[in-house]
Amino acid sequence: MLLFCSQFAYSQLVPGFIVNGQAVTEGDTINICRGNSLTYLSTATGNTSINWQFHLGTPATSIVPNPPAIFYNVNGIDSTIQIVSDGVVLDTFFIIVSVTDVKPVVDFTYNNNVCSGTSVQFTSTVSSGTPPYTYAWTFGGGGTSTLANPTHTFTSLGCGTVNFNNTLTVTDATGCASTIVTHPINILQAPDVELEDPDIISPFSNCENSPTPENPNFLITINNISPSAACINTYNINWGDGNVQTGLTNASFPINHLYTTIGSFNLVVTAFGANGCNSTKTYTVANQTNPAGSLGSLGSTTNLCAPTVVPFTISNWQINSTGTIYVLNFGDGTQVTLTHPLNLGFTTDTIYHTYTTTSCPANSFTATLNITNSCGTTPYTAGNIQVRIKPTAEFTIAPNPGCAGQAVCFTNTSIPGTGVNCSLTTGYTWNFGDGSPVSNAANPCHVYAAPGTYTVTLTGNNFCGSSTATHQVCITSPPAPAFTLDNTTGCVPFAVNTTNTSTDPANCGNATYLWTVTYAAGFCGTTPSWNFTNGTTANSISPNFIFNSPGTYTLTLAVTNPCGTFLSNQNIIVKKPPTATINPILNTCGTVTVNPSAVVDACSPIAPTYLWTFQGGVPATSTNLNPGPVIFTGAGVHNISLTVTNECGTINRNIQFTIDTISTADAGPAQNLCGTTITMAAVAPIIGTGIWSWVSGPNTPAITTPTSPNTTITGMIPGTYTFRWTVVNGSCTSTADVTIIIASGPTPAVAGPNQNLCLATSATMAANTPVIGTGTWTFVSGPNTPVITNATLPNTTVTGLIPGMYVFSWTTTYSNCTPSTSNVQITIYDNPSTAAAGNDQVICATVATLSGNVPVIGTGQWFYISGPGGSVITTPLAATTTVSGLTPGIYTFRWNISNGACPASNDTVQIEVAALATVAAAGPDQTLCNGSTTTLAGNTAIVGTGIWTYVSGPGGYVITNPSLPATTITGLVTGTYVFNWTITNSVCPPTTDNVQITVYDALLNQVSAPVITICAGQSITINGAIPIGGTGIYTYQWEQSIDGGTTWTTIAGATLQSYTAILNVSTQFRRKVTSLPCENYSNIISITVQNLIVKFLFAYYFFSTFLKLFINCFYL
Repeated sequence: MLLFCSQFAYSQLVPGFIVNGQAVTEGDTINICRGNSLTYLSTATGNTSINWQFHLGTPATSIVPNPPAIFYNVNGIDSTIQIVSDGVVLDTFFIIVSVTDVKPVVDFTYNNNVCSGTSVQFTSTVSSGTPPYTYAWTFGGGGTSTLANPTHTFTSLGCGTVNFNNTLTVTDATGCASTIVTHPINILQAPDVELEDPDIISPFSNCENSPTPENPNFLITINNISPSAACINTYNINWGDGNVQTGLTNASFPINHLYTTIGSFNLVVTAFGANGCNSTKTYTVANQTNPAGSLGSLGSTTNLCAPTVVPFTISNWQINSTGTIYVLNFGDGTQVTLTHPLNLGFTTDTIYHTYTTTSCPANSFTATLNITNSCGTTPYTAGNIQVRIKPTAEFTIAPNPGCAGQAVCFTNTSIPGTGVNCSLTTGYTWNFGDGSPVSNAANPCHVYAAPGTYTVTLTGNNFCGSSTATHQVCITSPPAPAFTLDNTTGCVPFAVNTTNTSTDPANCGNATYLWTVTYAAGFCGTTPSWNFTNGTTANSISPNFIFNSPGTYTLTLAVTNPCGTFLSNQNIIVKKPPTATINPILNTCGTVTVNPSAVVDACSPIAPTYLWTFQGGVPATSTNLNPGPVIFTGAGVHNISLTVTNECGTINRNIQFTIDTISTADAGPAQNLCGTTITMAAVAPIIGTGIWSWVSGPNTPAITTPTSPNTTITGMIPGTYTFRWTVVNGSCTSTADVTIIIASGPTPAVAGPNQNLCLATSATMAANTPVIGTGTWTFVSGPNTPVITNATLPNTTVTGLIPGMYVFSWTTTYSNCTPSTSNVQITIYDNPSTAAAGNDQVICATVATLSGNVPVIGTGQWFYISGPGGSVITTPLAATTTVSGLTPGIYTFRWNISNGACPASNDTVQIEVAALATVAAAGPDQTLCNGSTTTLAGNTAIVGTGIWTYVSGPGGYVITNPSLPATTITGLVTGTYVFNWTITNSVCPPTTDNVQITVYDALLNQVSAPVITICAGQSITINGAIPIGGTGIYTYQWEQSIDGGTTWTTIAGATLQSYTAILNVSTQFRRKVTSLPCENYSNIISITVQNLIVKFLFAYYFFSTFLKLFINCFYL
């Protein structure tokens, strides 16, 4: 129970709540879709109890701070009210909730049948619902959007068309969501293009060879491994160095390209698909070395106060190549990205950075420089950058506005500064603006003595300086709630007008008013019904009310300002006219004495008055609630009325009852009949109504019209029945019984089972022998008139029959009862036509035609006899029909002709289904270098047999075994051959495939040198002649040996036609030439290198004539 305060009570209560996680202001309107829910979370402070009223919500009330989800299942606009109390004072907070069930109607359009990678525009259309709308798109293949009209790019690689389902759900401002709309889009797949570098160790990279500007060349070979090669028409390749090749086909690969400059290149391949779509893929080709550089800083970097500028230097970067990226991370969460060259003067570069944040709690920042190119990343660092910062003063005030005489608390939200060694020591000073002493507390509270507006100042200082924050606080005093009513007691509908006489200081904003009504049942009222009138609301200063149901209403005015919420309340009594219900009186037969009574509610604290009126009764009136016994005589309808009156009005209630008379029942004479149906003969009543009912008998027959004196009764069997005729008039009843006897009829006739006979001229009948009565055979129909040997004999013979259908009747009779008749059918059949199933067949198909003869006599039908399962005869009863679902094997089918009881004739046909030959695969195409013999690689025929044949190419070849899949071919010469591998089986069509064999001339590879002896440190060029033979496309690789040819090593980067070397030791050289599939090593060139010191000693001590050679070598 809430205790209300006096008019000027003091309170620390602060009501409030959040809805669905969002803050609300008192009086806000929340829109919600019917059937959805809201969650309420109380933010009230200072309370000891809480009461929620959720008008339109389910549940409608709660007393917990955070009630369960509240569901809104009724359309309308009403309030949610929070009532909080500290045991003395009550305070309130309210919002308006608007519930609707109008959902958005949604659809969307888009452009269809576009290529993968094309941006698709979606356009939505929304009608009904409450804007603004939120959109939830889900795109097939992944991706979402919340835009009204988004674009989306679908990606799918391949050679076909793919379908993506896209959905849209729209939710309006009330939370009502549309039905999910789904539409499919067709996307033409872009070709899936992919290249590879055969160098699997360092693909697309020359970094390991450390190219230089003096030796930059890098020859790269590219293979096409595109998964979609089958549907790609052409390719374009941009090598990234200014060279572009267009119109390439699958046959153009492998392809070579020579890079002649240092750098990182974007190799871009574009594939153009047969469906008009294209796709691009980029590969980075690295023809450079790992990046170089260094990082340093200038000046002091310790105990700096932010903001502070630190210069950084980047050096040793000049030897890097174009495309190199420099990322300098300053360690404070910021970085800068630079590109090569850093400056056009190619000098040490200086970067200035301003630090605005402290490095604490870490003692210092460390700057990192990452230098990156296609070969990798090289990191450099510069550390011990110590940055400190002064404090940032800030604070909050609660409550604000506040109340005079109550504590206002200040929360220090300052950001502490940092000093030497990251010390957080900061000094704070508070000035409350009212002349009171300053405070050095961290989070002080202060009481203001008088209303007013005060400026509060907080100052914070440390090693790097000080900062100040100021805010104003408004102080007010409590309001005094009070109101008067123009009337406090009345009858429904009861209008009440209020006059608000509250006082409000209003120096920190006007007080707010909230009028609430609580209800106690009474005066015939059980539920409240009331409304504001004349355009007033719960927040009006002086609202008007209308009360539509009786009871006791408590009207409460809550006045709220920063000092709290203060209440005043009054009771209103609402009454209505009385209610009364006369208890019913039963109808009777003859004179009766009754005791009238009624249930009455006065609906008022004052007792009502009563007046009874009894039509045809003694006494005729009464003024008592319980009038006592009343006597009624005479047949007919009698009225009783009651009038009840209170201060709100008068009500009248009436009831009736009837005194009845009746005629004496007469069921008519007894009857003795033969049959299953009789007609009754009762006397129709003059007063009342009659009805027949069965009393006894051997069964329960059906009374056709129970209320008719002369009704028929059906379904009777032999035996004795009793029926009753009952006459009823109101509460009066009279009855009479009648006996009906039903005699038995003849034994029911049973002619026996139908008979089917083959070529018979006589038949024996099989009727039942009647127990009651006699039986007789008669001819009904047939192809002639046969002879019945003894018409009264149940198992008589019938002679003179011919083929056809006969009908005979067996009839039993007895006395005057209805005869019983039963028929029997006798059918005489001829032998059927002789069956012919047609010729046996051999086919290569899943469907065959069956061709039986058409029967002249009888009916034909096809049957499956044997063979693989799964076959289906299309029309089994047709002489000519198809059979489907055949698989390889031998089937047997029977053509059967039958005619009734005669033996059937049948014949069989055999259908052999041959299997399709194995699909021929001639194996991969081959290239040979100066070869005359090769082995083919055709597939083995699982079904059928294969044979090799020559298609085209030079003559002179010999196929060793044409029927062998892996046969050898000899006698090949230079040129291109095509051979065919064909697999056949029975009558099925053969399958074929071709293989191409290309034979190239052997490579001729020669190298030479102008001299074979040189001095140490001299250069020499080994000249390579242009090779002869192979495909005409050549790649080179020079090799060297310094151990007399025992060990050969590859010379890195030596891939040109000729090779120049500077030698210090004697070396042998050879050149490997590759022209796939051919490969050949050249002749060996041996270069002898003479040491200068050895020559000098030899000349000095032995032969002066060699001095000239020494001098010449020395100057070379």
